[in-house]
Amino acid sequence: MAPEALVQHESSVRSDVWSYGVLMWEVWEMGLSRPYSHINTPATLLHRLAYGERLPQPRGYVKENR
Repeated sequence: MAPEALVQHESSVRSDVWSYGVLMWEVWEMGLSRPYSHINTPATLLHRLAYGERLPQPRGYVKENR
């Protein structure tokens, strides 16, 4: 769930784009990893995202696909 959706309890175009980005990360990972699986609570996720934590580059990603 997008960070702003967790805070505001509603969806928007912005939260849809964030969710789509996470979905694409999962596709590139070929389902081998769960996004943010090391984070246990929504509050911790929000805190870490606010301080710049992002998903790592997916293993299946190559620059030529940009």
